[in-house]
Amino acid sequence: MKYLVECLPRIGCTSIAVHANERPVVASLHPSTLELKTVSGDVSVSIPLPHNVDIKCSYEFKACGDRDYVLRLRNRNEDVVGNRELNKSRNFLMSLPEGKWGKKDLLDLGQFKLTCLCCGSAIIDAENCFKLNEMPSEFWMELMDYWHCHKPDEPTGACETGRYSAKQNSLNPCTKELLVGGSFLLANAGTFTGRVICDGNLLRCSKCNVTLGEKTKEQLYKIYKYNMKLSSLNGEECSFFPPENDIVFTILNHVKGNSARHILLKCEDKKVHVWIFAIDISVTLSDGAIIRNCMKVLYQEDVKVEGNHNIDDATVNHIPMKCFLAALDGVNTLLPKNNAKMGPWNVSYIPMVIE
Repeated sequence: MKYLVECLPRIGCTSIAVHANERPVVASLHPSTLELKTVSGDVSVSIPLPHNVDIKCSYEFKACGDRDYVLRLRNRNEDVVGNRELNKSRNFLMSLPEGKWGKKDLLDLGQFKLTCLCCGSAIIDAENCFKLNEMPSEFWMELMDYWHCHKPDEPTGACETGRYSAKQNSLNPCTKELLVGGSFLLANAGTFTGRVICDGNLLRCSKCNVTLGEKTKEQLYKIYKYNMKLSSLNGEECSFFPPENDIVFTILNHVKGNSARHILLKCEDKKVHVWIFAIDISVTLSDGAIIRNCMKVLYQEDVKVEGNHNIDDATVNHIPMKCFLAALDGVNTLLPKNNAKMGPWNVSYIPMVIE
C-alpha cells in the first residue's frame, strides 16, 4: 500500500490518496493520526497526519482510478482561522526562507568556524572575519531604473562610459567583511589570504586543492556553503549544508523576485524544467516521513523550452543539480501511482530549507 497525505492550508483541507489492491477503510481517526485497513483486514497502516484534522466530519474513501482511492478531510477549524497564510496583510512571498547559515544563524553561534568539507582546514573564522552583512537581493541591479529618475550610467563624455556602473553598481566588501547569501558567501580576495588559492576562475582550498567556489566578474571570491562545514568555536555544534539547498534557494529567489513558477535549470549539457506547483504545504509520504513547509515540484528532464518568455533560466552547478534530482526522484518513488505523474510531469516534494 502506498499513500500520500497532502495538507493544503489555504483551503483548509487535507487530502489522503491511497494506492492499494483493495478499497481502504478508516479503522479510526484522531486529530493527528489516521488508522487504515483494507476491506479484508489483511493490511493495516497507521498514518501520521501533517496537520490536525476535524474528526467530526464524515469520511469514506472514493475510487478515483485503477486501485486508487482518495479521502478529503477538513482541517481543524481553530487551526484554519489562525493560519498565517490566510493573513492578507502579510507578504507571503517575501517571507519565504532566505537560506541556511544566514547572518542571524551565524551571529547566534557567537564565534564560529567554517572549514573545508574535504580536509577540515579553516576557511573562515574569527581571524579573517570581523563583520557580517546580508547579500542584497540578486535582482537589486535591475531595480536601478526605479531608484533614479535618470540613467546614471549615461556618459557625459567618451571617457566616462560605464564609470558609474563600475563604481556604484558593484559590491565592494572590506577585507575581513563577509557577505552572506542564501547558498554562498562572498568576500574580497584579501579575506582568504593563505586559505584559498585562485586557479583561473576556480577557488581551491590551499591545503587539499579541492574546489570551493569561483571568482565573480567583480573579482570577489564566492564560496559555496555546501563545500564547507560549520561549527561553533567550542565544537559543540556542527552542521552541513545539503547541496540541493543551493537549487532550492535559487528557485525561491526566482519565485520572490520574478513571481516565476516555471524555471529551466541548466547544468552543462543537462536541462531540467521545474514547475513550482505549490509552496509552503506539508505532506506525509508512504514511509511515514512528514515533510513540512515544502514545495510541490513538477519536473521534466531534457526538455526543449527555449524561446518561452514565461520560463526563467537558471544556471546551476553539477553537484547541487545531482543532489536535487536525487531528492526529487527519491520522493517520487514513494508516491502512489496516480500521484507520481501529472501528464508528462514527474511529481515530487522538497522542503524549502533542507537541514
